[in-house]
Amino acid sequence: MARRLAGFALAALLITSGSALAATPRIVNPDGAAQLPYQAALIPAGAPSVTGAIFCGATIRDALHVITAAHCVDDPALDQPGEIDVAAGFTDQLTPGPTLQRRHVTVVSSHPDFDRSAPAADDAALLTLDQPLDLADPAVVAGLPLVAVGETAPQGLISGWGDEDAGTLAVFPNVLQAAAVDIFPDSDCANYDGDYQPAVELCAGRRLRGGEMVDTCQGDSGGPLARLAGVQSGDRLLGIVSFGNGCADPSFPGIYTRVANDSINAFLSLPEPVQRPANVSAPAIRGPASAGSTVHCVPGVWTGAPSFTFEFVHVPLAGGQPQINQLQVVRHEAPVDAYQLTDRDVGTLIRCGVRATNPGGSKFTATDGFGPVAARPPGSSPPVNTRDVTPPTSTFTRRSCALRRCRLLLLVSDDRNLGGVHVRATIARLTGCARGAPGRRCRRARRLTPRALGSGRYALTTPALAPGRYRFTAVVVDAAGNRQLKPTTVVLRVRPR
Repeated sequence: MARRLAGFALAALLITSGSALAATPRIVNPDGAAQLPYQAALIPAGAPSVTGAIFCGATIRDALHVITAAHCVDDPALDQPGEIDVAAGFTDQLTPGPTLQRRHVTVVSSHPDFDRSAPAADDAALLTLDQPLDLADPAVVAGLPLVAVGETAPQGLISGWGDEDAGTLAVFPNVLQAAAVDIFPDSDCANYDGDYQPAVELCAGRRLRGGEMVDTCQGDSGGPLARLAGVQSGDRLLGIVSFGNGCADPSFPGIYTRVANDSINAFLSLPEPVQRPANVSAPAIRGPASAGSTVHCVPGVWTGAPSFTFEFVHVPLAGGQPQINQLQVVRHEAPVDAYQLTDRDVGTLIRCGVRATNPGGSKFTATDGFGPVAARPPGSSPPVNTRDVTPPTSTFTRRSCALRRCRLLLLVSDDRNLGGVHVRATIARLTGCARGAPGRRCRRARRLTPRALGSGRYALTTPALAPGRYRFTAVVVDAAGNRQLKPTTVVLRVRPR
């Protein structure tokens, strides 16, 4: 299955990682060939045929929409309408036959909380087609309904045209392959540490005698994990092939986007998905390139009327060449387009990363290097090291509840730096409590322990909760003792399983 890169967004654009999380999925140890009318494939729009052109799998939702993984349509070369085609109604890519249906993609939408820099989170996308698929013969082409919110199953069916060899060889089958897998308890994916997020992901695979694992791998990304219904058949979409650590590693089962998550389910059910932003003209940094000056990041021109956040990094130079592996974030991602150059930036290049977001998703791009930054002009002096009196800010950038647990991501921004920041987070139940003293105890705010992810991001995960509405509150205090002026709050609903 496909493996996505981790790290902050701008660094991910600038550095090519050799991590095992960068592979793409395939089915290893499949049960055999299959004919699944809901299975589709993504191919480049310019490909003359499907043969050898499949780069991801997909699932037919209805005549005009297919579901895939967001990371499948995040490559700069294959991320816009007009660059991607959908192929359906075939099983053999070498000889697809007269039942093959090929459509152009006109709208690309990804889950609004998908972030390629955050491993595996909300890895779901919806593609809208230029013409409806012909669903007249459901044995050849058919839509696959979604599972209900909170629903799970003991077994699933994976399928795809991905690599079948877990080693170094690339063995891609001509004919669609499928395999039954078990839906594992979350503890089976504990080796992923924070990269596995059970609120929005499923852990699945099948252990064979001798210790081998049935798994997806390179080329299967975006394809279906269907609820198993009979032999090599599925009746509901449980998951989307997302990522893993290598392929068929018994210690690292495959990870799938959890379709039963309320936020993901709602997104995948949208009747008319919105086109996510697209960058038309590149962003740029404007201002004097000298220490003490303030520069601004101009986001460039985008489609889709997005909102913007900005991240600044500096890149050291050696022999006039940028040392990308030594880049440092100097202002973390926030809705602030300005950055004051400091003495530590002298001799480096400054780059700005821009994230554009609308209801159809988000896209990230970066400026070229700005500089090198010069020393302060003669006669000027560094600013007096005055006490930091600016309070920090925070916002919940992701929040979802599934299977009685809630998961939130808090983004913190501070005027100086994020060293020494303290986050106090609480949860309070709003509904479902008895009256009187027991009710007051039930509604009492309880502490949550934030987990620092770096770059000003903090993960909050609850224990199992009773059904009802809950208020989450976060207050940030920076190293200088400045307290966030207004608490950050959000109310979420936990539904019965």
